[in-house]
Order: sequence, then structure tokens, then C-alpha cells
Amino acid sequence: AFLGYAFYASGYFLAQSQGIQVEQFNYGLWPPFAGIFYGTIGEGRIINGPVWFVMALFWTFLLGYVINTHLRSEALKWIAVLVISGLGLAIADRHTLPFSGVAALSALVFFQAGYWFKNNDPLRAIGNDKRWLIFALLFAISLFSQLNGFVGFGEGIVGNPAWFLLFAFVGTAMVVLLVQLADHHCGWLAFVGRYSLSIMLIHMLIIKSVKVLLTGALGTSMQVIDNDVGLGLLVFGLASLMLLPAVFVMERYLPYTLGKWPAASKHSPASP
Repeated sequence: AFLGYAFYASGYFLAQSQGIQVEQFNYGLWPPFAGIFYGTIGEGRIINGPVWFVMALFWTFLLGYVINTHLRSEALKWIAVLVISGLGLAIADRHTLPFSGVAALSALVFFQAGYWFKNNDPLRAIGNDKRWLIFALLFAISLFSQLNGFVGFGEGIVGNPAWFLLFAFVGTAMVVLLVQLADHHCGWLAFVGRYSLSIMLIHMLIIKSVKVLLTGALGTSMQVIDNDVGLGLLVFGLASLMLLPAVFVMERYLPYTLGKWPAASKHSPASP
């Protein structure tokens, strides 16, 4: 979060020193700083968009840990999860909570479902033919997802909570099935999974940087890039390439920004 703000602040002061008027800097310095603790996407108070997800993920994991550690009964666990997630979905279009609290509460039901699936995996005994059939059925259901309209979880936009949960679980199940069916061809996903936190935290900063460079190099606008498929693919390709050295630097030299510690510190000379 602070890294994203540092990008913003450096650009802000550079524009001020050169007398350049940049619309994105009209928010000033304090609202984006407050957005580190209390902000949502699209309102100008959060600079590095993906940060909302990381904060929500932290609180969701914490809630999930407390529930699964201190409640023994499976029924009580699900009651607690459904009540908390129901509260999040109920206030989702109406209120903003610190540290992406609305998304964190709403996401708890997905966390618990994933935890249950990990321990039970009902698909384990099903053959591939039946998995493809289930996948096709879920895909057919997903075609009706527009019934719920636009959804922006980070912005607290969920539409109808029942439709939202249905289509969210359908999409999640499709991804799980597809990965299981294509297991031998998904080895490259291990890299993405291993460094997902680094990628999640900085990908938007890199994407925005690539877009800014392209607007200058091609003499076009950000809006044109956002609405052009070819330029969008170019942004995706360049950003993916730039992510590789960026992730390497973060993992190797800035691990503490990810809540990690250098390997050397884990095995100090004083360790037995």
C-alpha cells in the first residue's frame, strides 16, 4: 500500500515542480494516504487498486482461522460464516469499512467453502467424463450471469446477493474442474501460485506504467488503449515481461514487504 502511495507522491511532486497539471493528482496528497487504511476502488483514495484485495484477504483469513480454531461443531462454523458473510453482503452497496472490511466479510463464505473442499474434495471419486459433463452444465448456467448485472467486489457492488453467490460459486467450480481436468498441462500455474502475492501487489502499478509509456510513444490516450483489443494485448504482454524482474527483486531483496524474511535470517549462526 505504501509502495503504491510512494509512486503517486513522487509523480505528484514532480508534476508540481514542473508546473504540469495532471488530472489524477487533483485528489491531493492526504485522501490517497487515507485510502491506505480506508478506501475502495474508483473513489480516488486508493492508488494501488489490488491493495483492496490483499487487505480483505488478510481479514478473511483471520476470521476463518478464528472460526475454525475455536468452534468445534461443523454446524456452528457454518452458522457463524453465513451470518458474517450475510452481514457483509447486506451492507455491500451502502457502506465502506476500513481495510476492505465489506469484501472481507462477504468473502468468508468462499474461504470456508474452499477449506471444506480441501478437506473433503467431493470430486475425487468422479471420473473425467462426469467432470466434463458437470463443467458443461456449470458453463451453461454461467451464461445467465448477466441477470445480476455488473459486479465489482472491490467496490462493494454485488447486485442481488443470491444471484451473486450462485454465479460466483459456479465460476469457482468451473475453474477448479478445468484445472483438475487439465492437470498435466497446468505446471506453469505453479509459478503464478508461488509468487501470486508479489504479482497481486504490483501488477497494476506495472500495467499503469506500461499504459503511460504507450500513450506517449503512440501519441494516443489512455481511453483508447483501454478500449482497443490489440493495444490491450500489447499491454498484457509488456506487463507480463516486466513482472518477471519486478517479482525477482521483491522476492530476493524486499521480502519483508510481503511479510517474509530473508532465508539467511531464519538460520542465523546462533541457531542450534
